[in-house]
Amino acid sequence: MNKTAVAVATVAGIVGVLILVSKAGAEPVRLGDLDNDGVLTDNDITILEKYILGFPIEDISPLPEEEFLYRADVNQDGVIDMGDVNALERLMLGI
Repeated sequence: MNKTAVAVATVAGIVGVLILVSKAGAEPVRLGDLDNDGVLTDNDITILEKYILGFPIEDISPLPEEEFLYRADVNQDGVIDMGDVNALERLMLGI
Protein backbone atom coordinates (compact mmCIF):
# COMPACT_ATOMS: atom_id res chain seq x y z
CA MET A 1 0.00 0.00 0.00
CA ASN A 2 1.20 3.51 -0.70
CA LYS A 3 1.20 6.29 1.93
CA THR A 4 -2.05 7.80 0.63
CA ALA A 5 -3.89 4.48 0.84
CA VAL A 6 -2.57 3.94 4.39
CA ALA A 7 -3.70 7.44 5.42
CA VAL A 8 -7.18 6.92 3.96
CA ALA A 9 -7.50 3.51 5.64
CA THR A 10 -6.36 5.00 8.95
CA VAL A 11 -8.87 7.87 8.74
CA ALA A 12 -11.65 5.44 7.78
CA GLY A 13 -10.73 3.25 10.74
CA ILE A 14 -10.77 6.20 13.12
CA VAL A 15 -14.13 7.38 11.78
CA GLY A 16 -15.50 3.85 12.20
CA VAL A 17 -14.30 3.73 15.79
CA LEU A 18 -15.84 7.14 16.53
CA ILE A 19 -19.16 5.99 15.11
CA LEU A 20 -19.08 2.83 17.23
CA VAL A 21 -18.20 4.82 20.36
CA SER A 22 -21.02 7.29 19.80
CA LYS A 23 -23.54 4.48 19.28
CA ALA A 24 -22.24 2.56 22.27
CA GLY A 25 -22.44 5.66 24.46
CA ALA A 26 -26.01 6.49 23.48
CA GLU A 27 -28.69 6.21 26.12
CA PRO A 28 -30.62 2.95 25.78
CA VAL A 29 -34.33 3.21 25.08
CA ARG A 30 -36.26 2.47 28.23
CA LEU A 31 -39.41 0.48 27.76
CA GLY A 32 -42.20 2.24 29.59
CA ASP A 33 -40.62 5.73 29.58
CA LEU A 34 -43.55 7.29 27.76
CA ASP A 35 -42.96 10.89 28.83
CA ASN A 36 -39.32 10.59 27.71
CA ASP A 37 -37.85 12.00 30.93
CA GLY A 38 -35.35 9.17 31.39
CA VAL A 39 -36.99 7.59 34.45
CA LEU A 40 -39.98 5.37 35.06
CA THR A 41 -42.62 7.16 37.14
CA ASP A 42 -46.32 7.10 37.90
CA ASN A 43 -46.73 9.58 35.04
CA ASP A 44 -45.63 6.85 32.60
CA ILE A 45 -48.31 4.54 34.01
CA THR A 46 -50.93 7.28 33.63
CA ILE A 47 -49.89 7.88 30.01
CA LEU A 48 -50.06 4.15 29.26
CA GLU A 49 -53.51 3.85 30.85
CA LYS A 50 -54.75 6.86 28.87
CA TYR A 51 -53.50 5.29 25.64
CA ILE A 52 -55.30 2.04 26.45
CA LEU A 53 -58.48 4.08 27.10
CA GLY A 54 -58.19 5.60 23.63
CA PHE A 55 -56.41 8.93 24.06
CA PRO A 56 -54.41 9.94 20.95
CA ILE A 57 -50.64 9.59 21.36
CA GLU A 58 -49.99 13.21 20.36
CA ASP A 59 -52.20 14.38 23.25
CA ILE A 60 -50.43 12.35 25.95
CA SER A 61 -46.76 11.92 25.00
CA PRO A 62 -43.93 13.87 23.33
CA LEU A 63 -42.74 10.72 21.55
CA PRO A 64 -43.33 10.04 17.86
CA GLU A 65 -45.95 7.33 17.31
CA GLU A 66 -43.54 4.54 16.31
CA GLU A 67 -41.30 5.15 19.34
CA PHE A 68 -44.30 5.42 21.67
CA LEU A 69 -45.76 2.13 20.46
CA TYR A 70 -42.42 0.37 20.92
CA ARG A 71 -41.95 1.70 24.47
CA ALA A 72 -45.59 1.16 25.47
CA ASP A 73 -45.39 -2.56 24.71
CA VAL A 74 -43.48 -3.10 27.93
CA ASN A 75 -43.89 -6.87 28.01
CA GLN A 76 -43.05 -7.07 24.28
CA ASP A 77 -45.96 -9.35 23.38
CA GLY A 78 -47.11 -7.24 20.42
CA VAL A 79 -50.24 -5.94 22.17
CA ILE A 80 -50.55 -2.81 24.31
CA ASP A 81 -52.94 -3.61 27.16
CA MET A 82 -53.18 -3.91 30.94
CA GLY A 83 -50.47 -6.56 30.82
CA ASP A 84 -48.10 -3.75 29.89
CA VAL A 85 -49.32 -1.64 32.80
CA ASN A 86 -48.61 -4.57 35.12
CA ALA A 87 -45.19 -5.09 33.54
CA LEU A 88 -44.38 -1.39 33.93
CA GLU A 89 -45.41 -1.46 37.58
CA ARG A 90 -43.15 -4.47 38.14
CA LEU A 91 -40.24 -2.71 36.41
CA MET A 92 -40.73 0.31 38.66
CA LEU A 93 -40.73 -1.95 41.74
CA GLY A 94 -37.65 -3.79 40.49
CA ILE A 95 -39.35 -7.19 40.28
